[in-house]
This record gives sequence, C-alpha cells and structure tokens, in this order.
Amino acid sequence: MEHNRPERKENILCISNYKWGGMTGLSSSLMREMARYHKVLYFEPPMPYMPIGQNFRWHNLTSWRQGIEMINDNLMICKTPPVLPGKRILRSVNRQAQRKLAGYIIDVMNSLHFEKPILITFCPHSADLLKYLGYELALYFCGDEVLGGKYKRKRTILGIEEELLKKVDCTVVVSKELYKRKKDSCRELFIITNGTDHNHFCVAGKEVDPPLEMDSIKKPIAGFLGAVDHRINIEFIRKASEELKDWSFVLVGPVYKNRNQLLKLNNVYLLGQKNYEQLPRFLSQFDVCTIPYILDDMTINCFPIKLYEYFSSGKPVVASNLPALEEHAGLVYIANCADDFPREILRAYDESNDKRKKRIMIAERNSWEHKAEGLEYILQYLRSKQPLNSGPPDANLKRN
Repeated sequence: MEHNRPERKENILCISNYKWGGMTGLSSSLMREMARYHKVLYFEPPMPYMPIGQNFRWHNLTSWRQGIEMINDNLMICKTPPVLPGKRILRSVNRQAQRKLAGYIIDVMNSLHFEKPILITFCPHSADLLKYLGYELALYFCGDEVLGGKYKRKRTILGIEEELLKKVDCTVVVSKELYKRKKDSCRELFIITNGTDHNHFCVAGKEVDPPLEMDSIKKPIAGFLGAVDHRINIEFIRKASEELKDWSFVLVGPVYKNRNQLLKLNNVYLLGQKNYEQLPRFLSQFDVCTIPYILDDMTINCFPIKLYEYFSSGKPVVASNLPALEEHAGLVYIANCADDFPREILRAYDESNDKRKKRIMIAERNSWEHKAEGLEYILQYLRSKQPLNSGPPDANLKRN
C-alpha cells in the first residue's frame, strides 16, 4: 500500500535507541517508511566504553569508524562513537556523553549538507543533546517507560526525560498507559501504537517450507518471537511445559536471561536470534503465538511490537494481562497467572477461523505504512498549528 505523498520533502534526523537491522524495532521500522518520501539520517545508539554481556564484541567499539551506510538514496545509517556507561547514569556523565555525540552528529550533517532537519529522538536522555543541534522541529518518540528500563538511577533518568518532554515540540507514545504518565509534562502529545510489516509477516499464515531447525520439533507448537530477557515470565513457560507435555515450546530470539532454567525443560527449544527475513518461516510453524511477559513498570506501559506481527499471520495469541491488549479482547487469550497459561493455550488451539480473519484485518490497518501516515499528520499539524481538514488514519493515531 502506498501512503499519501506529503506536501514537502523533509530532512529527518533520527536519534535511535535501536541498532539498524536484526529483530524488528520501532525506530528502524518507522524510519524505513518515512524514507519513502523524506531523507532520513539514522544514528544508532552508541556503545558504552565498559560493556557488559555475553553478546558483546570488542570490534563494536570501533565500528563507528566505518562511515555512513547508504541503504538507499533517502536512508543513511550512522554508527556512533562509544560513550561512558549509561546504566548507572549520572547527569554530569550524560551531559559529557551527549556533547560528544552532538559534535559527531554535526560533523556528519555538515559533510552531507543535511540542513534544517526535523529531529526525532527515541532516547529519553536526549535532553542534553538538543541544545547543541540546529533543527526546525523536535519530537520525542517514547516506546517504553524509563522506570522499567535498564537504568539504575531511576530518579536521574526520570528527571532528564521530564526535561526532554518540556523541550520538544511534540511527544509521541505507543500506549494509553504511557499517555497517562506523560500527559502533564508535554506541550503536545499523541499516541501511535507499534505496527507490523504486514506484507512480510502475513505469509506465515500460509503454507511455507519450515526452517531446518524445526524439522525435528513435534507439533503442536507454542512459539515466541523476540528477545528472551527480563520481561519473560519464566514461571508461565515452566508451568505450560510441565502440564502440556505433548506440546513443544519454541523461543526464537536472542537469550539474555534464564537460559539454564529453560534448557532444563525437555520440550522447550531455544533457537536463538534469526535473520529478519527468516522470521515468517518460523512463525508459520507456530500453532499458538505467545507473549508471556511479567507485569512491571516496563511491560504495563508497553505495546508489544510482536502483537500485530502475530496478527498478520492470523494465528491465535496467548498473552499476559497487559493493559495495551484490552482493546483486542476476544482476539487475544489472556493468562492472569501461571496456571492460566497452559489452559489458554489449549483454548486458543481450538478456536474458529473467524477470529483469524479479524486479526489479519486489524494487522492490515496497523501496518508501518499506516503508522508513517500518522507521523506525517503530526508533522503537518505542528507546522500549521491548526486542526487539519483531513483527520488521522483510522485506528493509527490518537490525540486527547
């Protein structure tokens, strides 16, 4: 689907909290769509000087020297120089890191003659960055609640984000819960939920060749696409594994936490991170899709990006009781506790085809193309400061 061509071509400077490529992300998916009609300069988040974690590679500290990666004529990707560690963020350290980052961004922009951009940041600590950069408009796209994030000094990062909310022309959040939390601090506030690359994931609802890794995994399969990290409720998976011994539980994505506990479960399979292009083939083998999240400050305020990816396939979804899923009651099977999880999987497995068609229709309306239309609407509104004659795309943009 082609979305409406905007009135003017913009330079968009994106400060992302997500690396380009790999698993799907809000910033990369949305900027890929915006690059249809605008010129996008996408800066990946910097690596810390003192990284911790099993997936770290030392060459990442110097990869920023490789220069600009041209995806196409309108989309350029830049890695950024390493900075001091951010998990235990101090305001003084953040000021120093953001000043260094700003100098690098300005050098790149000057080399490309990238002038008068619209700045879109996905990083809550960007308040100390804005004063160094020239821009026409500034937007903060908030995809997660910082209180539930990786930061150890919650009060500090919350204060930095509060300052950012007041500085930018507009804030966009992905859920109603985030709207409630941010509404008193923003000049303008909109909701654009996460979307799906519908044309990519819809093939998972059809007959496709299974990946070799799944040839020997017996059916039925309850599956999960995404990172296995602090959000995963290990008790949900353990309970389902023990009660549904004839089922296989397949987790496709990088494993950051609970690897040893999961490997002890005989019918749980950790397949690791896969190329984005392969994901529909793995999804096609799921009989039931799952979102087994714990409930904390992050997940209560999130809108799972995988929901509409699952919906694109039409397959049934079993999830924790996340507030963002309330609007899809009847199409998502909700597990309120570990005991509910295996029961809801069985209910989902026996559902009618009518629900599958409804999920696909909802996914089509929530493609990244539609989300980009919502962002275009916001940019037009900010420029005109007047309500526009044509409203935002249906079910993709909300403003209270």
